Amino acid sequence: ELGILAKIQHCEVAPAQYELVPQFAPINLACDENRIIMETIQRIARKYGYEAIFHEKPFRHVNGSGKHVNLSLGT
Repeated sequence: ELGILAKIQHCEVAPAQYELVPQFAPINLACDENRIIMETIQRIARKYGYEAIFHEKPFRHVNGSGKHVNLSLGT
């Protein structure tokens, strides 16, 4: 619905953590899409009484937790 192409959506290692992998895009577009995704997730979580956490490592000693970005500056 947002017009953001995502290649992968699946559960992660940490409890209640999910991964979303947007399609590769030019850096300015990828940054905008990343922000739109986070704002949408935050809005939907609050609508249902939850909180979405985007901190890189929110829980000490919990493998797989945290938001990260993979990028390539090659081509």
